[in-house]
Amino acid sequence: MKDAPVEEILRKNLKKARRECNLTQKEAAEKAGISRPVLSAYETGRIVPPRINLERLADVYNTTVIKLLEQESIV
Repeated sequence: MKDAPVEEILRKNLKKARRECNLTQKEAAEKAGISRPVLSAYETGRIVPPRINLERLADVYNTTVIKLLEQESIV
């Protein structure tokens, strides 16, 4: 089985982590200090988040950047 591109893994894990925290995009974005449209772009794969925003989102979701980038992450 071929590994998915890191962008695809990240996109899926960001969305999954947010949902597991029972947060809307608006709530998660506010907590991370970014806009909701930017978070939406991250979750759809249109934009890859810069490291600082990835770290902020990991904090909001009570996880790590490494977990957000893992193929088989259970976040």
